[in-house]
Amino acid sequence: MNPGCRKKRKINICNDRREWCDLPEDLLVIISNHLNLADVLTFGRVCRNWRLFFSASKQKVLTSQPPLVFHIPSRASKSCYFYDMSSGIRYVTKLADFSDKSILGVSNGYLILERVFLYNSDIWAVNPVTGHQLKFPGMPQPNTTKYDRDNPYFKCRRVRAIFASFGCRQDFLVMILSKLHKNVRFCTSRDYKWKVYSFTGKTWDILDIALYKGMIFAITSELQIGLLKLGHPDLKLLNLECTPNICINVRFVASDDKLLVINFSSLRVNGVVQVYWINFEGWEWVKVNNLDDEALFLGDMMTSRLIKTSNWGGCRNCVYDLQFMSNTCYVYSLNGPMRRSVPTTIKGGVSPRKINCWYFLHQAYNINNVKEVILAET
Repeated sequence: MNPGCRKKRKINICNDRREWCDLPEDLLVIISNHLNLADVLTFGRVCRNWRLFFSASKQKVLTSQPPLVFHIPSRASKSCYFYDMSSGIRYVTKLADFSDKSILGVSNGYLILERVFLYNSDIWAVNPVTGHQLKFPGMPQPNTTKYDRDNPYFKCRRVRAIFASFGCRQDFLVMILSKLHKNVRFCTSRDYKWKVYSFTGKTWDILDIALYKGMIFAITSELQIGLLKLGHPDLKLLNLECTPNICINVRFVASDDKLLVINFSSLRVNGVVQVYWINFEGWEWVKVNNLDDEALFLGDMMTSRLIKTSNWGGCRNCVYDLQFMSNTCYVYSLNGPMRRSVPTTIKGGVSPRKINCWYFLHQAYNINNVKEVILAET
C-alpha cells in the first residue's frame, strides 16, 4: 500500500472523530435515547464532549431506560444479572465474593448484604453497576438465621432494608426493619453508630418503613402512620383521618412528592389494586384512582417505586408486580383486572434465585455523596 494513501486515510479518520465530538446536544439526546443498557453505561467514554454531556444529563438519560429485572441465581457467588424486558437482553456483572453473605434487599440502586457472626453481623451496601461498596460498623443481634439463608423467600417476608441519602448535608443511612426481632435499626454517616427502636411489647407490629422528604415513616399493623426519630429512637404516631379498613399486608411507596400505601394482600390475592395517598396537609388518607402517566413497580426485597413510563413506552396508570420466585411480571390496571403478563427471563433462565426484583438504572448514580472509605468499627 502506498504510504501516502495510508497517511491520507489517517487524516480522514481524525476529521471523522472531530465531527463526532462536535455533535450538537440535541443529537446526543437522540442518540442516548436509542441505546441499550451496555451502550448507555459506556456513552461517556467516547470523547470529552460526550463525557461532559453524560455527566450533566445522566439522570435524564438513565430515566429513559426501562426498569430492569435484577436477579442473582441461588448458586451464584459473584454474578448478578439484569434482564431488559423491552429488548430481551440479559446482562451480567461481577462483584466481590458474596457467598458468605445473606442478601437483605435492594434499595436506591444498592444491594444490601449481611455477614453473620455469633453476636453481631457486618452490613454492606454494594452498587452492582458501579461496583462501589460501603461497609458499616458491626451490628448487634443479626437479622439472619441459618434457616433464613437457606430460605430467602421466608427471609424477605421478615426483613425490610433501606439505603438512602437524607438531609441538607446529603448524609446517608442504612435502615433495617426486623419483624423477627421486632425492631428497626439504623446507622447514619453522621456518627456511624447503630441505634435501635424496639416495638416489643406493643399491641401492634411495624409492617414497613420508608424514607420520605428526609424523614423516616413507619406503618403499623393497626394502620397507624408513625414518624421515627433518628436522634433518640422513638415512634410518634400521627393522628390521621379517613383511615381505610383494609388488610394488614401493606407496603409504602415513596416518591419525590408522594407517600403512598399499597394494599398488597388485595393485589396478590385477587388482582385488585388499592392505593392510598397520605395527605399531610389535610392529615388524612386519600384513595387514589388515577396515577396519570406514572406506574407503580412493586416487588419483594426492594423499595417499591412510582415512576413515569412515557420515557420508555411502558404502561401508564397501572401496577407492575414482580413476585419473588416468579419468572413473570403481572401488569394490572389501577383498580381493574390484570392487563397482561410479561416474561422476565430469557429462555432457560436461572431459577431459583437469591433475589428477584426491579432495578432502576438512574438510582445507580443517585447517591453521589457516599464516601470512598470503609466506615470505622465501633
